[in-house]
Amino acid sequence: MAQVSSSAKSTFALEEPGTSSCVCRTAAIIPFRGVYREIVPGERLIYTECYDVPQIGSPEWLTTVTFEEVERGTRITHTILHASREARDGHLQAGMEAGTIQTLHRLDEHAGRMA
Repeated sequence: MAQVSSSAKSTFALEEPGTSSCVCRTAAIIPFRGVYREIVPGERLIYTECYDVPQIGSPEWLTTVTFEEVERGTRITHTILHASREARDGHLQAGMEAGTIQTLHRLDEHAGRMA
């Protein structure tokens, strides 16, 4: 099991089934939790995730992240599957698209410094 922590106050147990928790601090404090369902190093992560806010029902979604080696690096594909259109729309209205894009840009910058 690998424990990973970041400045975003995140803790992940990278094992199957492993739990994850994350607290994103932006204008608000947003807690998340989930369970890793599949881990294939260098290829794929599949995990559930949800807002850990019981007052809004803690809607859960399934995330698949794939990694593909390409000529100039690694292509990451991040797919989220919601249980309903309403859940998806609520997730989008909460700003997750902009937050995900910002996170992936930061990952790209960090990976560039590691190369």
